[in-house]
Amino acid sequence: MLVNCYIPKNYPRFNPLKMWVTIVVAFLVFWSSAGQASTLKIKDGDSFVLNGVEIRLWGIDAPEYFQTCQKNGINYACGKESRAFLEALLTTISLITCQQKTQDQRETRQVSQCFIKGKDIAEIMVRGGHAIDYRYFSKGYYLAAQNQAKTDKIGIWAGKFITPREWRKNNRR
Repeated sequence: MLVNCYIPKNYPRFNPLKMWVTIVVAFLVFWSSAGQASTLKIKDGDSFVLNGVEIRLWGIDAPEYFQTCQKNGINYACGKESRAFLEALLTTISLITCQQKTQDQRETRQVSQCFIKGKDIAEIMVRGGHAIDYRYFSKGYYLAAQNQAKTDKIGIWAGKFITPREWRKNNRR
């Protein structure tokens, strides 16, 4: 005996083939977009490579990677410390935005003022004592942050150091 059931024409019927095709397509879309994820490599305390573009933070100068400073008469790796601080700061790649500041022909990197969550990365580096205001370029833009770090004896200001510029002059390879 046949029973007549009313099934509306637009009633979606379960179709295992359609379900598997949908899952496979969704996986392929996710997988292909994951291959295009942002990449970040920290070089030192004032430069990094974001999605293949080398960026130098405008207006600051951080200790070089192999540079050492002194605290309580003991040498420590302030350059590596500066790099580690920047690396910890930039953990959320998708929130980094940069505005190119100069287009100097001699510069091989893009010199930019960069922000994370709307906060100036260079200012955070200076305020934390992991970089200095590079007045030649910044014209004192980060001087207030530097003076605060100096007063609070934070980072490199807690001991003795030579400026990164002087260190580079004395340690050319």
